[in-house]
Amino acid sequence: MVSVVEPLIRPDDTSGLIKEIIDMSDIKFDEAIKKLEKIVEALEKGELSLEDALDKYEEGVKFANLCTKKLEQAERKVNILSRSENGKLVRKPFKEE
Repeated sequence: MVSVVEPLIRPDDTSGLIKEIIDMSDIKFDEAIKKLEKIVEALEKGELSLEDALDKYEEGVKFANLCTKKLEQAERKVNILSRSENGKLVRKPFKEE
């Protein structure tokens, strides 16, 4: 008996991709960095097959992009802090882009 496996995301179905993006945004920065470090270690060992290495690389790019996004968000929040006329720090509202 032959079974056919359907791809997780068909070209006409982006719901899986959307779910993955939502799941990635729930990951905290420190957790993403740790996962990225493990991926780099696995790739540096050089023991993965080409296919597995490409999968790990793709996963690593996703975590690197996530970390970059979270760092940019943190930087924007820090930049929102400003000094009032009397010299005290005042927090201004931050609107997510």
